[in-house]
Amino acid sequence: MGDWSMTDPGDKMETLCIHAGHDPAALTHKEVEPHISLSTIFAKYADPDSPGGYLYGRNGNPTRETLEKRLAAIEGAKYALVYASGSAAISAAADGMCGHGGEIICHDNIYAGTIHILRNVASRRGIKTNFIDMTNLELVRQSITPETKLVWLEGMTNPFLVMFDISAICDIVKEKGSQAKVIVDNTVPTPYFMHPLSLGADVVLHSVTKYLNGHDDVIMGALCMNDKELYDVAYLIQNGQSTTSISYELYMIYGLDGTGAGGIPSPFDCYLTLRGIQTLPLRMKKHMENGLMVAQFLEKHPCVERVIHPGLDLYEYKDLLRKQCRGYPGMIALYVKGGEKEVKSLMKNLHLVYQAGSLGGTSSVIRALWEGYLYGRCGNPTRETLEKRLAAIEGAKYEFKNDTLHPLGIALVFASGSAAISAAADGMCGHGGEIICHDNIYAGTIHILRNVASRRGIKTNFIDMTNLELVRQSITPETKLVWLEGMTNPFLVMFDISAICDIVKEKGSQAKVIVDNTVPTPYFMHPLSLGADVVLHSVTKYLNGHDDVIMGALCMNDKELYDVAYLIQNGQSTTSISYELYMIYGLDGTGAGGIPSPFDCYLTLRGIQTLPLRMKKHMENGLMVARFLEKHPCVERHPLSLGADVVLHSVTKYLNGHDDVIMGALCMNDKELYDVAYLIQNGQSTTSISYELYMIYGLDGTGAGGIPSPFDCYLTLRGIQTLPLRMKKHMENGLMVARFLEKHPCVERVIHPGLDSYEYKDLLRKQCRGYPGMIALYVKGGEKEVKSLMKNLHLLYQAASLGGTSSIIRALHLEGNWLPSEEDNEKGVTANLLRISVGLENPKDIIADLDHALRAG
Repeated sequence: MGDWSMTDPGDKMETLCIHAGHDPAALTHKEVEPHISLSTIFAKYADPDSPGGYLYGRNGNPTRETLEKRLAAIEGAKYALVYASGSAAISAAADGMCGHGGEIICHDNIYAGTIHILRNVASRRGIKTNFIDMTNLELVRQSITPETKLVWLEGMTNPFLVMFDISAICDIVKEKGSQAKVIVDNTVPTPYFMHPLSLGADVVLHSVTKYLNGHDDVIMGALCMNDKELYDVAYLIQNGQSTTSISYELYMIYGLDGTGAGGIPSPFDCYLTLRGIQTLPLRMKKHMENGLMVAQFLEKHPCVERVIHPGLDLYEYKDLLRKQCRGYPGMIALYVKGGEKEVKSLMKNLHLVYQAGSLGGTSSVIRALWEGYLYGRCGNPTRETLEKRLAAIEGAKYEFKNDTLHPLGIALVFASGSAAISAAADGMCGHGGEIICHDNIYAGTIHILRNVASRRGIKTNFIDMTNLELVRQSITPETKLVWLEGMTNPFLVMFDISAICDIVKEKGSQAKVIVDNTVPTPYFMHPLSLGADVVLHSVTKYLNGHDDVIMGALCMNDKELYDVAYLIQNGQSTTSISYELYMIYGLDGTGAGGIPSPFDCYLTLRGIQTLPLRMKKHMENGLMVARFLEKHPCVERHPLSLGADVVLHSVTKYLNGHDDVIMGALCMNDKELYDVAYLIQNGQSTTSISYELYMIYGLDGTGAGGIPSPFDCYLTLRGIQTLPLRMKKHMENGLMVARFLEKHPCVERVIHPGLDSYEYKDLLRKQCRGYPGMIALYVKGGEKEVKSLMKNLHLLYQAASLGGTSSIIRALHLEGNWLPSEEDNEKGVTANLLRISVGLENPKDIIADLDHALRAG
């Protein structure tokens, strides 16, 4: 498969959504769908010093890279970067692309989360935001000054669907000779309907959570751009590492401090999003169709005061819509007659439409903007379970109620260890405060304290903290944090934590003691019991223990510290956080949204279950290896590693529809048949199955336990949500390809249910309401011509199975050097037979690929 990245997606959008960023030819086993590459570490072979390849999951991951390439392709960009949430992407753009002392111009009524970050975050970073009416182009012109670094727009505002003349605003920026960059949040229109970069924008922002992923099961943000310098800046903020080309000058120009570094999404979430994007064109068409139908109904309803929707004749920005978009989303701003009472009554009486935050999923949701709402970034049951467990195993305070342990201490998890370090340094020290830290600890911590905190007005005094008298002398009234590690990485230095905590108290200091307990783990050490205020973890390491999760954590007993950390974790305050806390800690919400995925939380919960066993074994093995190395002559130090009774499905095919699940299914009405199948499925009988059934069916449990994984079941549930959309598109594409092939000079015969020549047309009309995208193709010639055809295909994959989003072709006789027998020939299974499963790409691309391959032969 070739390189599908391009500057203008145009009519290839359907194909790009399925293929961009992924090349099976580059993989060992030629997998058609991208891997979920969960590994956090990557081995280097041959020369360990050789550049290139992946190093650590925070800095790069194959699944994440595939998603970023696909996002870039469908946005018509050269580069894309994904973040742990939309808020994290907003923070990255505001912090990284404006710089200290710069100014932002922004519309005065856009997404509330953006306004919060620009007003409460950027302002405390020395960044001024001028909120104006950006539909007034003359006002935009007057507002641009030499200090303007960012002009912030939305493709369509949330929730009022206001549109801006993006091209005109970009022209104004250029006319003024400004160096400002224009950023457009394209979350609501999506790249299916609008391409801001082609209109002159410099950066496109997405809350991928919404339409792009489209299934309400991922929290993610993204930035897309063509400028390499902007990419280098965003890359540094995303994962805390610079590209090879980023220069010291860029640090100075953009005032980079790495804040938010490590706010990356999990590979699993990246995979779910890749999967969601495959149906983006189908979903957006359906959102548009459904949204217009609902809006037109509401517009005429006697209980409705006003409706705002881009498809309505009264839409204020109709001309801009035609100029900048090729369609519109399914979002509606609804004003009901009355007030709070009527809104509450409406909400109470809804049954199908959910009352929920967010937008862009397969389910219809409604939200009264004046009400608070719950959102996955702000809390998640799996994440909460993990946080409670971490608090408990770290020796936080607890109590027993009803024979159940309830932690009183609290933990918070972050998208990476670096994100947790940033949260502690930024939130718990405050502007103008000082940190005391050992002078030779984990390099990542030193980087953040030296290069991040210093640019936030925080001074770090690096000293030898094994020297208690030096610690005593170094504590001043400005000291806010004393930073230790349980055992340093990599030199395994230890500190007298209790003695240092006593010194802090003796000095009458308000400083908090934080201990990074990553290396000892709570199995071997409890810093809170030694007097520490906060415990930090790179959960990625021993706590998770399986090299498949990037995560960080903070644990504490102090509610005030928790409130601070909670705000930084997810961008929302607890009910008890006060304005004074903002002032004391200088909180600006930076890093908000740097939360781990529920899947990573589940993997970590699973890993923690074996923590005691693993740590004992690590200790045993480590000691054995260390003793060996201690005596080895080459070692100096210690390094560390339809009437029918039963319906059968290969769910693998159309039902799942994404080529990533192997599964089968049986459906029936007869309880006796169900009891039999149930027994065979899982080796257990239902309560009603009788001994006679065993005898009648001769059941012996063969195949018992042949059940699919819960994850595969979930993927299939997710796939089925778009089954109606996919099957319509399979039918439409399949018929178009079949008609083309039927007239091709290199084709002998085509079998497809949509063709007039189809033998079973009457039965089709009687029993079906449509047909799939499968084609039986007989090319002129034989094995030679088939091999030539297969060799010259580029878009269509040569693979087994059918029913996925990708188009695939299969020649049975080419597999295992099998040749059809005379009996096979009589059944139509000949050497010139191929089966095509037509996918959801642009049908013109499928036809072009087949035409090229057929003529090449």
